[in-house]
Amino acid sequence: IYLGNGAGGFTQSDGNLPPGGNLGRRGPSLADVDNDGDMDFSFCNSNGGVEVWTWQGGNTWQSFSTNLPTTGPYDFTQLCDMNIDGFMDLCACGDTTVTIWLGNGNGVWTLDTTFKTPQPGGPQAFRVGGDADHNGYPDIALVNDEGDSWNSANRPRFYKESSTPDSLFIFPVFPRGNQRFYRGSVQFIKWTCGVPAGTATIKLELSTTGPNGPWTLIANNLNNNCRYQWHIPPNIQGSENCYIRFTATTATDTAVAINPFAFTILPSTGTEEIVVKQNKKIDMMVHPNPSGEKIFIKLITSGDKTEIKIYDNVGKLVRRLFQVRGTGEFNVYWDRKDEQGNIAPAGVYFIKLENSSISLEKKVVLVE
Repeated sequence: IYLGNGAGGFTQSDGNLPPGGNLGRRGPSLADVDNDGDMDFSFCNSNGGVEVWTWQGGNTWQSFSTNLPTTGPYDFTQLCDMNIDGFMDLCACGDTTVTIWLGNGNGVWTLDTTFKTPQPGGPQAFRVGGDADHNGYPDIALVNDEGDSWNSANRPRFYKESSTPDSLFIFPVFPRGNQRFYRGSVQFIKWTCGVPAGTATIKLELSTTGPNGPWTLIANNLNNNCRYQWHIPPNIQGSENCYIRFTATTATDTAVAINPFAFTILPSTGTEEIVVKQNKKIDMMVHPNPSGEKIFIKLITSGDKTEIKIYDNVGKLVRRLFQVRGTGEFNVYWDRKDEQGNIAPAGVYFIKLENSSISLEKKVVLVE
């Protein structure tokens, strides 16, 4: 696992995960299992068992695998809320076997069901999450290499959850809360919608002031395909109290839901570009200083590659924060995290702008 810093730099962050062995950690899947807003990790171990680990920050992982088999036939995992109760569930596939465990959000898993695919067959691909029949529950698609060794061929197979909804409902899948997004970034809004009969259209609205609105339209009259690519406006006001309202409408009914917890739109993007005249000089300004939270940095660049790096008081590199080529004016910020995602302690730091033609340095003080 490699964590990115938003500027093209990646740091290996396997931390205390168990070693992959000769086969590696197979069939990985990422999702928020403990509802804290960040991504957690499932995989098949070298014995064919399945494991789930949650990210704790600081290159540390915690096992979240109570009641999961340590050995088995499995090759692929998928994390998905199969019973739409707000807690991530786990699906695994291998050697003509598909198994589903229901999660409780605290690392305890309960076996729900197991079914077999035609034999002989080895799994080649496994995906869970789409709702093909619009009953509001995720379905399963896989590809098996079926047949004997002389005449085998890949065969796609599809398995649907077959219940029928009693009434129209819509359920927010992502975001559910505690996520942090940069304004100007692109995110996928996801939902599932149970439609008893006919078809539904979807409306998405945003509030940055809490679950009671006011609401601003994101998109309207969407097909009920459970997914929308959202470009967060680059000029939107940052907020830690953001909600999305999901509205499903049929010819006879309407259903409304919002994400259960607030998410954050960060007040400044990592690459907010403002067109400037070519004759502006390279410059850098920082504020506030001292600061107990974020340090905001405004820089003017020209020509070759420009980099922003953070150093501590003894000259040790703390963070490669940002890099860009060409001329422009940019607003970025340092969230006090180092290359490993740890919060930098209080003290004196230096923010350094490096360019082929100039080097600028600003001293900043972090306080608790």
